[in-house]
Amino acid sequence: MGMATATISLNEYLRTSYEWEPEWVAGELVEREMSDVSHSDAQTSLLFLLNGKGVWVGACVRLIMEDCVRIPDLMAYPNRPAGDYPSQPPLVVAEVLSPGDRLADLKTKCREYAAFGIPHIWVVDPADRSLAVYGPMGLMPVSQLNLPEYQASFIADDVFGPAD
Repeated sequence: MGMATATISLNEYLRTSYEWEPEWVAGELVEREMSDVSHSDAQTSLLFLLNGKGVWVGACVRLIMEDCVRIPDLMAYPNRPAGDYPSQPPLVVAEVLSPGDRLADLKTKCREYAAFGIPHIWVVDPADRSLAVYGPMGLMPVSQLNLPEYQASFIADDVFGPAD
């Protein structure tokens, strides 16, 4: 049995400041893994790559979905979203894995993103320099991340830098 968690309303969650921002799922706060340098490097690379395509890119911004608020490592919209916290599906959401991330938790997030209508769900893993996308077949490894709406594709070297 896990620790009992107090439920908190969405409004209370959005009004509260946290030292390390948790996510909000069905009224409960869910801790996120801390980032490390490799995580930050990949996140920054993706931010610059997407920004270079002319889309609005947000890092670690609360995304309000049907019954949860997730904080993707990165999300991109064709234009800057209105309001403080987007509540419309972005064009792209990217999760950069940290060493402590659990596959089951990642897949849950990806299912939520897909159900919310996000067309491009990217998962990048700095530990093994791998790229994956989530789609109807689940999480699938890929050799590049594609954003056909902007004639863009990124390979591992783009995201992680040249291999040593």
